[in-house]
Amino acid sequence: MKTRITILLLFFAFTSQNIFGSGNKEPKIIKDLFSPDYLNFQYAGNLGLASVGVGYLSKNEKHNFGLSYGYLPSSVNSVEVHTVSAKGAFNFRKHKLSEKAFLNGYVGTNLLYSITNNTYLKFPGYFPSDYYFANAIHFAPFLGIKIGSRKSISKFSYIELGTLDYYLFNRIRYRRSKFSDSLNLCMGLTFPLNNTLTRLNELRCQAHPQALDP
Repeated sequence: MKTRITILLLFFAFTSQNIFGSGNKEPKIIKDLFSPDYLNFQYAGNLGLASVGVGYLSKNEKHNFGLSYGYLPSSVNSVEVHTVSAKGAFNFRKHKLSEKAFLNGYVGTNLLYSITNNTYLKFPGYFPSDYYFANAIHFAPFLGIKIGSRKSISKFSYIELGTLDYYLFNRIRYRRSKFSDSLNLCMGLTFPLNNTLTRLNELRCQAHPQALDP
């Protein structure tokens, strides 16, 4: 268990360094790390029955980054699963619904680390050498739509259609199931944790009324 906790801490440290170490030259990286833009709650998906996390928006509003913890109780799937996730998304389509709301399409992936029975970063010695892939870490690509407030862009609700890397691998290699069987849906809500982006957008609107138009 101590080994897993150590790996988990290193995982968060590595992810945070990559997210905030590139493209951000300001000396406030550590402060920004502990000042996320929004709190995230999600139901279903590849993070368990429910998950909670924090999220960050890039300054140009085109990228989202997040860290989450999800839980699946044994009463739901006969096994208890704890999952941590690092999430990255690119907002590729923005549509103005009204003066107060926007609709946004996006694509991205989660990097998942699952903690449960029979999941390993390195399989024990009694397994055949180099026969199995490590099954504790997976990529979970997704396509999503979110609707939110144009005055507080860190406040939105969303729906995502996602899958897992090994679902796609098994589908391509064995073709034993329908592609639709490898997909899943989730939904979530976010709540702003700071009003920095809100204030910036309000100032932009005052100075340039069309600044927030897609």
